[in-house]
Amino acid sequence: MLDVLVMVSTSEAGPLLPPLAAALGRAGARWGCFLTGDGVRALAGAGVAEALGDAAEAVACEHSWKSAMGDAPCPIEAGSQFHLSAMLGDARRAISL
Repeated sequence: MLDVLVMVSTSEAGPLLPPLAAALGRAGARWGCFLTGDGVRALAGAGVAEALGDAAEAVACEHSWKSAMGDAPCPIEAGSQFHLSAMLGDARRAISL
């Protein structure tokens, strides 16, 4: 069970993710992150992919990644909207950025 699922659909959320990940870690939360749409571009931001390394699950929508980033390798697990549905079903709370 995830305490918190962070759903990212805008690249503007990139600067928010490292401090949010740190706060969730300090709180001892089991958390996950799903990036979709333009939100996958946040992974190019400084420290974002590294911060997501502390998540119990971190998945980027594969279709969104290919649309936004082309053939560049995705720095986290690539998945589908099925992953988002499963993660939502496993989360006590959800935050949308």
